[in-house]
Amino acid sequence: MNELHAYRKLSKYYDLIYLFKDYKKESEEISKLILKYKRNEARSLLDVGCGTGLHIKYLKAKYACTGLDLNEEMLKIARRNVKGVRFLQGNMLSLNIKQKFDVITCLFSAIGYAKTAEQLRKTLSGFYKHLNPGGICIIDAWFDKAHWRVGSVHLHSYNGNDIKIARVGYSAIKGDLSILDEHYLIAEKDKGVMYIPDKSELRLTEREEFLRLMKDAGFKPILLKEAIMGRDRYIGIKE
Repeated sequence: MNELHAYRKLSKYYDLIYLFKDYKKESEEISKLILKYKRNEARSLLDVGCGTGLHIKYLKAKYACTGLDLNEEMLKIARRNVKGVRFLQGNMLSLNIKQKFDVITCLFSAIGYAKTAEQLRKTLSGFYKHLNPGGICIIDAWFDKAHWRVGSVHLHSYNGNDIKIARVGYSAIKGDLSILDEHYLIAEKDKGVMYIPDKSELRLTEREEFLRLMKDAGFKPILLKEAIMGRDRYIGIKE
């Protein structure tokens, strides 16, 4: 099962799987970074890879937000989660919105799905082109090779009254790609048990390369080491 097809099937359960994430706290941290690094009024914000919209749920109080995601099933949930916000279907690898923003965010390591240096270059260039002068970009990176734990296993579960979810996974590596081989068992009351395999590939980009590609795109880059869930965060300033 390919990544997008698996995520379409998992979309309904996404917020339960990641119930441990504190979106309110993370959004407050993003707002602090915007205040610190902004070079303009920072009124409009595009969240790329917005998923089910739960960062926007909190960010929309301060910014005119737009969400973008490749997965239309996730966007349907985002539109239910957050009212009064425009959510668009689109690919960050070929970003083309006829609008510019003061802030672009790409959170929870969605940037890892740019699987080659060329795809990452195009993505960063697209971010730059969609920023107003003085705008900033905030990117939560995926791991680099030094921080990727090859051969590790993990187990996560959700134990609701009517839904039970078990996720087990194994980490591997293939060239510059990390491999997440994950398997879900989902039991719903009066519906039975469903099995969904999900093998994801995300690029392991080294810090030096990420900073160089940001500079090539036109950004003044800033690295915040291991700032979120043990992963790096990058700030790109459009001067």
